[in-house]
Amino acid sequence: MRRAALLAAPAPAAALLALPATASAHGIVQREDLPIPHVVFAWAVAIVLVVSFVALGALWPRPRLERPTWNAVPGGRVLGSRAWDVVLGLIGVLLLAVVLGAGWIAGGTA
Repeated sequence: MRRAALLAAPAPAAALLALPATASAHGIVQREDLPIPHVVFAWAVAIVLVVSFVALGALWPRPRLERPTWNAVPGGRVLGSRAWDVVLGLIGVLLLAVVLGAGWIAGGTA
């Protein structure tokens, strides 16, 4: 019974991701009494977005973040090794499992 519930748990989450609700983090959803018409607001947002990308393209013509010339990790042979990345990745996955398990246990007691 518990195994079936555990295997069926991703289905509702996938459905929620496939059919998202309106973005409640945006001001237009929370506030409907704008002093300007919605069409003017939408055009202003679109213009600001286009202008920001044009300015970014004009002021940053070549990539600057691809190949750093400095070593970010002191002792780069040990701390920058593939084995260290794997160990830290496993610790991250373990901590994620702890957080998800704690939420699952806490959700069952409510």
